[in-house]
This record gives sequence, structure tokens and C-alpha cells, in this order.
Amino acid sequence: MSSNADKRSSIITPSLISKTDLTLKDVIGRGHYGVVLKSTWKHRDGIEIECAVKVLTQSPEKLVQEIVHMQKLSHENIVQLYGVCLEEPVLMVLELCDGGSLAARLKDHSKPTPLVTTLLKYAIQIAEGMRYLETQGYVHRDLAARNVLLTKDEQTAKIADFGLTRHLEPDQSLYEMSQNAQLPFSWCPPESLRYKKFSSQSDVWAFGVTIWEMFQYEKEDPWMNLSSRMVLEKIEAGERLSKPLYCPQEIYKIMLECWDFVPQARPNFTILTNKLKGFEFDVFDLDKKEKSAYEAPIGSPHSNKFIIVDYDDLDNIIAQNVSSGKFCKFSPDGELTEIENNDTSLLPPVQPRTSSSRTDTTLFPPIQRRTSSSRTDSTFSAHKPPVVKKPTFLSEH
Repeated sequence: MSSNADKRSSIITPSLISKTDLTLKDVIGRGHYGVVLKSTWKHRDGIEIECAVKVLTQSPEKLVQEIVHMQKLSHENIVQLYGVCLEEPVLMVLELCDGGSLAARLKDHSKPTPLVTTLLKYAIQIAEGMRYLETQGYVHRDLAARNVLLTKDEQTAKIADFGLTRHLEPDQSLYEMSQNAQLPFSWCPPESLRYKKFSSQSDVWAFGVTIWEMFQYEKEDPWMNLSSRMVLEKIEAGERLSKPLYCPQEIYKIMLECWDFVPQARPNFTILTNKLKGFEFDVFDLDKKEKSAYEAPIGSPHSNKFIIVDYDDLDNIIAQNVSSGKFCKFSPDGELTEIENNDTSLLPPVQPRTSSSRTDTTLFPPIQRRTSSSRTDSTFSAHKPPVVKKPTFLSEH
């Protein structure tokens, strides 16, 4: 696609599209809704635009609802809807994000491991996209790393999949489900799991889980192998997902703020965006034995520069090599141990393993404090969980 086509595609107003103007190609995605095909759309002004076409193979109501929402949205960190084809089957013509899903990228060991600085950039972009949704009165309800897509150059993250999205009227503060539905309960806050209530605050909770997925490098799913009932019990008991090994303490504190038990106590997306933008990584030069602000991109020849991620209990530095993307631990005097990202046998477990039943209460133990100043008492919410006589749960999905 030419540069002119690139510019044109960024300002397209959603419209009706004829199937004769679409050339469907390879399958690039699948889900319970159907398939997504890489395609070419011949625009009426003669420009050919690379795009993604979503084909619904189940109930059309979900697709129509998604179309209604997406045609009103326009933001650089949200996948753009180009148009729809109303001939059977109904098709959605969408902006193509050649980089694939963020979740898949984090698992792809054929490419260099993304730097933690890149993950921070993605987190800021996702927060900005969610801030836009929040200001427009939308609740996404399905924010997760699998529903964040990357551009071909992997420089931009875009929020996708609006099938579960709901719009709130000006006098509404939340959306309450009237019936059971399959929802990603591991990303849901307690008020959604117990009362089926969703709001921008529940999206904030899911955002915290999404950041957790990113700095976990998709090595484990959140609340792995637990049912919705078990997840709710853990959360109401005050437990939260453990800090990922390669996550700065300050970023983890932001996650914990997103996971406050009380919805109104969680930061909104404007606050989250500002908090994330205010965070900066330091780089340690092993040759010069000095710290500086991060500047060098991945692939640079500075093989002895390391992004400082965190410190362990012995004040050893947990860091990431700027050139290779590999994680390591070293002391300031230069003793270095490198950990291969694609060899999980070399990595300490992020969360303790238990019996195959996965019901042991030690599966998600309270996070240990390193020092009194490293975490505040807000690590877990002090608010008591609600009690109802007949609790309700989302479908086990």
C-alpha cells in the first residue's frame, strides 16, 4: 500500500462496502465469533487498502452490536472500522494490524523479547485508548492482552474486539447484566463476578490484569486453572496476582491500585495514563559502572547496557540487556548471570505450584514485603467483602 493510501486509511469514515470491492485472503485470526481474514479493499477513489475482514459464523446480533459501537469510535489506539458489508454473511472491514495480538507477540520466541520499556509504551497507549472510551461513555468489558493488536512495526498498540462493549447513558454509572453470559472472569473485578455489574472501574481492573500479562511475558494466565467461584473467593479474601519477576515495583503498585476492592477507589484512566507516563527506567552501563536514563533501542551495539527492572532481596539488580532483550541478574561489581527467555527451566516460578487440583490456598499467597517502604498498606484492600445469601456467578468460561 502506498504512503497516500496509508494517509487515506487513517481518516476513513465508516461506510457500506460491497463484497465485489473486497479480495479475501489468508485467515489471520479465529474465535468463538468466527474468523478474521487478511484482505484488500478497493476504495471508491481507486486506492487499494490492506485490511482485516471479520466474518461472523454465529449469531449476527453480536456483530451488529459491535458495528454500532465501532462506527462511533475514532482514536489512534483503537482499531478503526472502515465499513461493513450487509450481504450474508455480514462482514466487518477493519484496520489491519499486521503485528498480531499482543498476547501472541509476547509468546513468540522467534523474535527478540520486547524490552520492558516497550511494554511500558504499550501500557501507556492502551491506557490512552481506554481513557478515550471512558470519556465517550463506553465500557469495553473484555480488555486483555489477546484483544490488543500491534501495528506491523510493533510501535503502536490498538484496542480491539468490541463485541461485549456497552454504552452508558449520561445518567448511568454502570451496566448490569440481566442474564448469564460467557465472560473472561479472570479479568473481572469482584463486583462483576458477584453482582454482574460493569463500569469504567471494572475496565480499570481488567487493565491492571492486562499489564500483569504483559510483564509476565504470557508465561502464565491470570488465576490459572481456577474457576470463577474460586477467583472470587481469592479476591474477596484479599489476595491479588503476584508481582511478575520482570516487573518494576512501581508498575506493580499501579496494578494493585487497579485492583482495589472498592470500585470508586480505583484510579481512572486519565490518572493511570499520567502515572505511567511519569515512570522512567534507568540503564546501567556495566563497563562504566554508572546509571543513566534509558535511550538506546533494542538491537543497538551497546551489549553491556542493561535496563534496570527491579532489585531482589539482596539488592542484586534484575535487568534486561538492551541489545539482546535477555534478562539477567548482576551485582554492581560486575558479576553477571544471564537468563535465556526461551528456556523456562532457567526461570524461577512466578507463582508457586500446587497439586493438580489447583485448590490449595497457597496457589496465590499474600505477596511478601521486601522492606517496610517498598509497599504500603494498600497492597490489599482493607475493605470487607460483601456478603449475599445467594451469590451469583458468571458462566464458567
